[in-house]
Formats: sequence, structure tokens, C-alpha cells
Amino acid sequence: EDTNAIDLTDAMKRRLNGVYVNENQNNPFQPDINYRGYTASPLVGAPAGLSVYLDGVRQNQPFGDVVQWDLIPKIAINTMELIPGSNPVYGLNTLGGAISVQTKSGLTNSGFSVSGYGGNFGRRAVEGEYGGNHGPWNWFAAGTLFHEDGWRALSPSSVKQSFAKLGYNTANTIVSVSGGYAINNLTGNGTQDFRAINRTVGLNHGYNSVYTIPDTTYQHQPFLTINATHAMSHSVSLNAKAYIRYTRTDTINGDANDDSFDQSLYTLSTADKNALTAAGIPFPTTPITPANTPFPYLRCIAASLELNAGEEGEPAEKCTGVDTNTVNRQHAYGVTGALSWNTTHNKLSIGAGFDQGGLTFVQLSQWGYLNADGRSVTRVDSFNDGSEQDDDGTLDDNRVNLHGVATTPSFYVTDTLNVGNGVINAGGRYNHT
Repeated sequence: EDTNAIDLTDAMKRRLNGVYVNENQNNPFQPDINYRGYTASPLVGAPAGLSVYLDGVRQNQPFGDVVQWDLIPKIAINTMELIPGSNPVYGLNTLGGAISVQTKSGLTNSGFSVSGYGGNFGRRAVEGEYGGNHGPWNWFAAGTLFHEDGWRALSPSSVKQSFAKLGYNTANTIVSVSGGYAINNLTGNGTQDFRAINRTVGLNHGYNSVYTIPDTTYQHQPFLTINATHAMSHSVSLNAKAYIRYTRTDTINGDANDDSFDQSLYTLSTADKNALTAAGIPFPTTPITPANTPFPYLRCIAASLELNAGEEGEPAEKCTGVDTNTVNRQHAYGVTGALSWNTTHNKLSIGAGFDQGGLTFVQLSQWGYLNADGRSVTRVDSFNDGSEQDDDGTLDDNRVNLHGVATTPSFYVTDTLNVGNGVINAGGRYNHT
């Protein structure tokens, strides 16, 4: 809280040595975290080398091991630790290290508080938390509302996070049940052409301009975690966890269609005129030129009509824009257990777990044309779904419909032994996915 950071990654950037942040997604809640050359990223395809844990539950998603930083409730974070190295305790892809986050409880944060802040570019936020305890029971609840307009044009983002925990503590036993819900809308418009940035006149010019829109991510996630620790003796303790999480991510990405750049987009063919006339769409009788129509669209509409009529329309080449929609549904659940033996000179831990994650990923692109603003796209009734062929005869199709389930039982052992003035650490892990 003392860092004035907006999320976990912002706090890491401000306080931890060796941590570097890349905002390739152009949104403050979707950065890449780099540590010693290893990465934790929300972008599918980035090489994962860092694991993230919240109250002992792995936050790397089943699809691509990505980390959705905006779904981790910043207001609920009590402590954060970055453990360097490849420790077998932290499982898959913990090549560079692990980020372990512990949440608040009614014992660590009792009382009621509300805070808010604001800044440039429409940034404002309000946060509240309440915690307390009575006898063996303790409770905590917190929430965050955040919104900003963004420093670039048409780049708003809103984040809504909530978290609650109920705990029961006795001399030898600690049990907690925690859960949360986040629902966020994030905009991360792509990089702009440097020539447009340097222009002082014309459409979409200047440092805060954007190339094409939209580029938005909508996601929500409920999760539930049960954590129990029991001290069997002064040196032996047993810990068990169970969790369930569901994440849905919807994206919309508008782009210029570079396959149309070398096409004749102004001269309507006879087939184009016939298709437009049949659909009741007027078109000029005088020549269409870049001077009177900077953003041509009639050939795109005509190509879509022709293709849907069974003729040889080519919206993949005649349409100047394309919108791509994706839907990603992921679920994860699992149980883990660990037995720890701690003495003055030795710390031994033996653990096992069972994790299962499933996903459904769907992608579909729809053709359209750039509007007069030069950055948004109006869609037509044609899709990049294999209904037409490229010039080389291959089907033009970028559809994705992916379903998968990954099941991973695991087992690990780690031991730390003090020998004189030295320390010997050894460990190993076995996963079967």
C-alpha cells in the first residue's frame, strides 16, 4: 500500500531489484514481468519462466501459462515475496523464480478503511477494506473500483475487484476460506505509425493517437480457496489446500487489412454494380478517387454480397479492415498437501498435489472497411472462415476452435540442512501431465 501502486506488477517494479516491466499490451494492467531473463506475461505465446502463487494457489492459467495480473486483488495483498531460482516446490515452469503473495486477514488487518485517489487522464479509484476478529474467528473483506481514460485516444479501462476471507485459528490449527471476484474491461490499443505520431495535421496524428480500434479485453473470474494447517507436534506440521477457479476472457481486435493495400479499391466492376443495385445500395456515377473517397468501402460491400450470392467475391482482398473476436473459457481446480519437519539444523518438506485445468478457445475474424475516422471498422457479412481462396488456391481461414484438458498429479521433496557454517539444499519434483 505504501508504494501507491495500482496493482501487483506496479509494486514489484517500484520496490524489487532486478524486475523489469514491458507494457507490450499497452495497458498498465497487462504488462510483462521480467526477472533475470524469465517472464510472466498475460500474452499467450510469451515464454513463461516465472510462477505466481496467491495464498499457495498457482495463478498461471492452463492456456499458455499466462498470468492475468488484473485479476489479482491488490487491495487484499498483505505480503509479497520473490523467490529466485528453480525451486521444485513451485512446480511447472519455475525456471527463474516464483512470486508468492499472501492475502490479508482479520488478524493482520482489523478495522475499517476507505481510500481514494485520482490523477491525469481521468484516472480515479476508490478502495475499501474491513477486517475483525472475535475468539477463534476472524474475517476480512475488501474491494477496488478503478477507472481511467488512458493517455491515448479511445483507451479507457475499468477494474473491479473484490475479496473476502473467513478464518478460524486455534493453538494448533489454522483454517481459512477465501474467495474473490473480478470483472474488468481493459483497452490496449496497438502501436502507432511513427509518421502519424510526427504529423501535426490530418487524421489520427500526434503522440496520443492510435492506429486502429478496438483492442479490448473483457474478463471476469470467480475463485475459491480453502487452506488448512495443523501443527502435529512442535516440529511437524501438515498443510492442505483446495481451490477452484473459472476465468473467461473475451477480446475484440480491429486491424487494417494489409492484403487490400495493393488492390484496386476505387473502380467498381460490373459485378460490383449489379450486386450493389440488387441490394439497394446507391453508388456514385462519377469516378471514385482517393480525393473524394479517402477510405473506399463500396468494393468491400459488393465483394461480400457477391460471395454470399455464390459468386466470386473477394472480401479478403477488397475489404480494408478486419475485426477478430476471441472467447477463452478456462477452469482450474486442484488439491495439494505437504508435510513439514523443522528442527534446528534441518528443514524437510514432502508434498503432493493434483491439478486439473481445462479450456475452450474460439476465434473468428469478420471482414469490414475502415471508416472515415481512419481507425474504426464497419463489419460486413463475410468472415475469414474458409469461404474463399487465396491467390495460391489455399483456403483463407483463421478460425480456431480448441478444447483441451490437462491433468497433473505431482510429488516433491525438498530438504535444507545446516552443516557448520554452510547450508546444503537439495530437492526434486515429479510431474505427470
